[in-house]
Amino acid sequence: SSQQEMLQAREKWGITLTQNSYGIPVSYYFSVLNRLTYSASDYNLDLLSTTYPTLTHVFAAGNDGTACSTESEEVYGMPRYGTASTRAKNAIHVGAVNLYGEMSEFSSWGPQDDGRLFPTLCAKGVDVFSTMPGNGYKAEDGTSMACPTVSGTAALITERYAQLNQGRELPSALLRGLLANTATDAGRPGPDFQYGYGVMDAERATIALEQECYAQSEVEQGKTNTLTVKLP
Repeated sequence: SSQQEMLQAREKWGITLTQNSYGIPVSYYFSVLNRLTYSASDYNLDLLSTTYPTLTHVFAAGNDGTACSTESEEVYGMPRYGTASTRAKNAIHVGAVNLYGEMSEFSSWGPQDDGRLFPTLCAKGVDVFSTMPGNGYKAEDGTSMACPTVSGTAALITERYAQLNQGRELPSALLRGLLANTATDAGRPGPDFQYGYGVMDAERATIALEQECYAQSEVEQGKTNTLTVKLP
């Protein structure tokens, strides 16, 4: 399985990121949309995330936003909602916007079947100039085009963290938090089921890392813990 391959790559080469421009084609399952839920592959991804806390998975959100309009309206009350292609709890899910940060016509929206936020954030996925088979180039659309931009940015932030922290690996939870909380808000104010936390801002995420605008701690069940974090 994909998760076994990821595990082998982690153990053999010490990878800290996986880039995944694929997912369930929701349009194939529109008649059972209300039965799409947390799967074995999602569980195995989350198991990898908890086993290796510095291994981050980045997934394309899917391109089925308009594929199941009638069915999604029946289940979620509005067309296009609930068309998430993956349901792992500890992955970064990437939606697609155009050059101006406007929502694409195809990007899949949340929520997840249990109400969780989806996507995590968005990046440019419309008219993206990329490589093609046969040593060529072409402009393409899709969340699969937006996802590598986030993965590449995550790789650079991971490298920068290692430079600032004696070569240590960047915790996945911190990487996800940096990218999400420094994104440029879009759509409805605050996190929403269309843009997630907003459109990725690579520069702001890096500045937040370099200025240590974060804190890490643990809290026991039933107790509180107060942390002070400076803003970038």
